Amino acid sequence: MQKNPTEYAVGEIKNENEFERPEIPKEVISELARFFLPDIIAFFESEEGKREYEEWKNNNKK
Repeated sequence: MQKNPTEYAVGEIKNENEFERPEIPKEVISELARFFLPDIIAFFESEEGKREYEEWKNNNKK
């Protein structure tokens, strides 16, 4: 049975401490990746992105 696309947006609560994540179709994940990837690459190639990445690396050293 094909799920309605809105059914992927929310999961089911099994109990008050556990949340079941919805299954996201691979096609949806691929579309999101194709949509966001150019902006992600552009950000990390920018001066701001490089600076923030270096700050993140310095703050997350073990």
